[in-house]
Amino acid sequence: MAERRKFKKRYCKYCEAKIDFIDYKDLAQLKFSLS
Repeated sequence: MAERRKFKKRYCKYCEAKIDFIDYKDLAQLKFSLS
């Protein structure tokens, strides 16, 4: 039988920081979420 992989639950960084509004002009805040 195949083993089940356990994945770590990914949390939204904006939710953890309790940010309600994301400003698209704030590059310092968006830098880690853009590729």
